[in-house]
Amino acid sequence: MLKKILLLTLLPAIAFAEELPAPVKAIEKQGITIIKTFDAPGGMKGYLGKYQDMGVTIYLTPDGKHAISGYMYNEKGENLSNTLIEKEIYAPAGR
Repeated sequence: MLKKILLLTLLPAIAFAEELPAPVKAIEKQGITIIKTFDAPGGMKGYLGKYQDMGVTIYLTPDGKHAISGYMYNEKGENLSNTLIEKEIYAPAGR
């Protein structure tokens, strides 16, 4: 029974890992753990990750062929990436 519960718990993570586009997988191989996806501005898909307890944002271009790791800013100069990292990674960890 415990094995079945453990397997069912891991299935979403396994399925998610298989669905990552090649450019994001390449970044993941550098030791980044992908936590979740999100809709990003400009028609891009975003990936929130963690590397050595630091939040990381990755943006996939609309054609799915390129990934950019770093911060995204809006026209007002607001750091959109940091807002997401604070909310999803640092606040739950009590930072």
